[in-house]
Amino acid sequence: MINRFKACSILLTISILTLFTSCSNDDDNKVLSSKKEIIEFTFKTEDNSNLTANIEAKIDQDKKIISVSFPFDTNITKLKPTISISPNSLINPKTKAEQDFSNTIYYTVTAEDKTEQKYKVEVVIEDKKLSDREILLEFYNANPDNTLYWDLSDSTMDSWYGVKHTDGNVTEVTIINKNIATLPPSFGSLKSIKKLALIKGQLSNLPEEIINLTSLTSLYIVSNNITEIPEEIDNLTELKDLNIANNKLKTIPKQIGNLKNLESLHIRDNELKEIPTEIGTLSNLTTLSLGGDNIANVPTTINNLTKLNRLYFNLINLTSFPIDLKNLTDLTHVTLHCKLISFPTEIGTLNNLTSLSIINMDLASFPEEIGTLKNLVTLSLDNNNLTGFPKGINTLSKLTTLAVNNNNINAVPDEITVFTNLKTLSLNGNQLVSIPKEIDKLTQLTSLNLENNKLTSIPAEIGNLKYLEDLFLEKNELSTIPQSVCDLKSKNNTTIFIDSGVTCN
Repeated sequence: MINRFKACSILLTISILTLFTSCSNDDDNKVLSSKKEIIEFTFKTEDNSNLTANIEAKIDQDKKIISVSFPFDTNITKLKPTISISPNSLINPKTKAEQDFSNTIYYTVTAEDKTEQKYKVEVVIEDKKLSDREILLEFYNANPDNTLYWDLSDSTMDSWYGVKHTDGNVTEVTIINKNIATLPPSFGSLKSIKKLALIKGQLSNLPEEIINLTSLTSLYIVSNNITEIPEEIDNLTELKDLNIANNKLKTIPKQIGNLKNLESLHIRDNELKEIPTEIGTLSNLTTLSLGGDNIANVPTTINNLTKLNRLYFNLINLTSFPIDLKNLTDLTHVTLHCKLISFPTEIGTLNNLTSLSIINMDLASFPEEIGTLKNLVTLSLDNNNLTGFPKGINTLSKLTTLAVNNNNINAVPDEITVFTNLKTLSLNGNQLVSIPKEIDKLTQLTSLNLENNKLTSIPAEIGNLKYLEDLFLEKNELSTIPQSVCDLKSKNNTTIFIDSGVTCN
């Protein structure tokens, strides 16, 4: 019996030892976690009596940097952060341990497998929050040579040139030709501003903070010297009008294509060599103005802008015209100032067109397609090589303005009388030797420009134009003009521009 008991005891002991050894081996084989991240880093008001709101830091896990921004004048020498870390890891200093964050602080996270990771805390103290008036005062003082002549004692800002506000919140700043050279970063804190226009100044750059003006609907930085636009311009999601013409921009950021509310875009007269294709995504654009001496091509994506009403191309070196105008049927105004190889005949399909300017295209003849534009009110064919007055033009009976300056036209056809609605007729810089007496049928004419031609006489019937306000006759071969024309001065208060020595007859 005793032997049997001993045997059982021995077996039990062996089993226990085996089980213990097995568990020990399991513990030895356990994979220890290597996770050692700071997941959250927050300064809570309940632990920091000098804070009025919880402040959550941003954690860059790639660079292992904890970034936190405190309001102006915050005491950061005794702060307690609440820290969340990877499971089964440890951190030193510990969570909620008071630290002086005016010094550089490092936190070390130790993983379960004893590996370590350091995090650096970077602290920024925000600038003092200025009132809108204080921001404009800072702007004024940053431009000591300005000619704004603001009364700085005016606490209401009501008398300040170019400034509009509502209860002290600035809503508009429009400053033209006042010697403005600097836009301080604090301008980015004008949270209520909807329109910013700085025109004819000396600005060479825009502060990055301009992208904080998220209420802006209109931004005009025109005729300055800026060389770049912040890539984050797409932060201005409410922007409807953007005019950055006549600067020194070399590129336009592709992010401009994200301004989905944009309706008007002017980027002419810069140092651009190309236009970003992303412009074609601006589906609400109604006005597009492009220009520059170095641009040889424009993106075909402009064909997607089916809401365009106004299209202005001032591109003297444009080598081709990839725009399919048949897609842009809403166009009412088109200006082409460029030397194209061929004229875009699709213009004849633009039935809504009311204004057309074809300038510097070296046209030797009038494109017959223009004769189909029955709704045309304004037509300019300046600086071409037209030798005759446009044929078929008599179909454009709605014209109120006709300009064919600086061509080689030597005669005005009698058919000009069909333009009974014409108010402005400009034929400056041609080879005209005579004017038909039927010109008095243009009874609504207010301006007649016949300067710089070869006229030796003008018809007395011009004196019948009772609404004529301006008559330009300089640089011709006139020695006299009819008395009836001279009488327009006294009868209608017409201003007559004529060379000295020309008399009334």
